[in-house]
Amino acid sequence: MKLRTFLLAVVGLTLIPLLGAAGLAIWWAHEDERRNVEQALLYHARSLTVAVDREVETSLAGLTGLATSRDLDSGELRKFYEEARLARDAYRRWLTVALVDPSGRQVLNLLRPLGSPLPSVAALETFRRTLQTGEPQVSDLEMDPAAGRWVISVTLPLLRDGTLRHILVAVMTPESFASVLAAADVAGGTIVDRKGVVVATTEGQEQRVGTPASAGFVSRAREQDEAVFAGRSGCCRRPRSARSCSRSVSRTWPGGGSPAACASSPPRSTPSAAARRCRSCPTSPSPSSRA
Repeated sequence: MKLRTFLLAVVGLTLIPLLGAAGLAIWWAHEDERRNVEQALLYHARSLTVAVDREVETSLAGLTGLATSRDLDSGELRKFYEEARLARDAYRRWLTVALVDPSGRQVLNLLRPLGSPLPSVAALETFRRTLQTGEPQVSDLEMDPAAGRWVISVTLPLLRDGTLRHILVAVMTPESFASVLAAADVAGGTIVDRKGVVVATTEGQEQRVGTPASAGFVSRAREQDEAVFAGRSGCCRRPRSARSCSRSVSRTWPGGGSPAACASSPPRSTPSAAARRCRSCPTSPSPSSRA
């Protein structure tokens, strides 16, 4: 064997294991970074879930307090109107409070003076669902007939002697949920409703509210309880940003459908990833226990 060939063989046998070890170290480092990104995304998803749930639970707590009013039971609507106004001032995320009878007629709405003509809400899906289930409900993004704008409504049926007497409604604007995203201080945050329509976002709020998220994201959000997947989620327009999306697990979202709260991290050198958390919701508590 020539000396040159021998030296090349020695160098090759030395370098190949070193290159293999270096490649393995790089792969381990990449996997570790990927796992860290995924865990961070899941953390953001769960944090946003808690924040969205808290808004709903707070609204239900406020409605439950109003439901105990003696003026409501005695028919003193003027006094109850003032109580509802004070409650709205206390719960600053509320746009208005409405009292609706089982026919869908609005008895009062804080957006109008007491006794003013008010549009019926009988056609709204949330109202019909409240009648059918007799349980608290939270709407998807819907056009409020009295406000004339996009809103999210929380309803509380009022049972007296086993009979539905009225439905109390707290109405929140998309800006209320946008403030949740702002408080979470998460870049690229987005909240979509059960139909995949954008409720609030930190990127182009006025332009995107009421528009559908991508079909790809919506379908993925319904597939698994929890998953991490590569590429874009439907909430995101930037293909290289990491995304984290989480469905609300609040007891107030019946039937397993609920909004999804999404967040993105800044673009990185690692492959983009999206994490989303989705759980079916147990049945809401009996409204009679709340009223």
